Amino acid sequence: MRTAIAALSILAGLSLSMFALAGGPGGPGGHRGPPPPMGPLLHGLQDLDLDADQQAQLDEALETMEGERPERPVRRERPERPSEADREAHHAERKARAEALEAQLALETPDRELLHAELDDGRDGPAPQLAHDHLDLLLEVHAGLSATQRSELVETLAARRAEHAERRGDCEGKEGRGGRRGDREE
Repeated sequence: MRTAIAALSILAGLSLSMFALAGGPGGPGGHRGPPPPMGPLLHGLQDLDLDADQQAQLDEALETMEGERPERPVRRERPERPSEADREAHHAERKARAEALEAQLALETPDRELLHAELDDGRDGPAPQLAHDHLDLLLEVHAGLSATQRSELVETLAARRAEHAERRGDCEGKEGRGGRRGDREE
């Protein structure tokens, strides 16, 4: 019984942490969580079967991150809708960046400079220093992973990326991807 209560407490704490990290429903600026590479790394680490020390390190990182959230970025005006070709180019770029992230996280020692540069390359411009500090906390947890756990992490990230691509494909409407709900055939 104690184990079940402890597990539920940890799950509730992690759920609240994710809600807090995301800045509430929809996340900052309409995102659903921290930006890459931090978001995928965080979600992937939470899915791993960590030993007690690793879980404690991740819990400590989450607690620190929850207590020190960066300010929400100023919401920009929506740009014009991109063309189908622009959307496809954007999705191809995101896929390449995700695969590069997965390749880095498969390594025992990922290239921190590259991952920090990726964090600064988001749509809202350079990330605040606090976001870089949070990425470092997650990379410290990553440093304690075994080769098997790193492999599982990369497999999880690739599976999530594939699920996202499938969901995106399911949303394809008469006018192509990204069409408004009213534009889609039901």
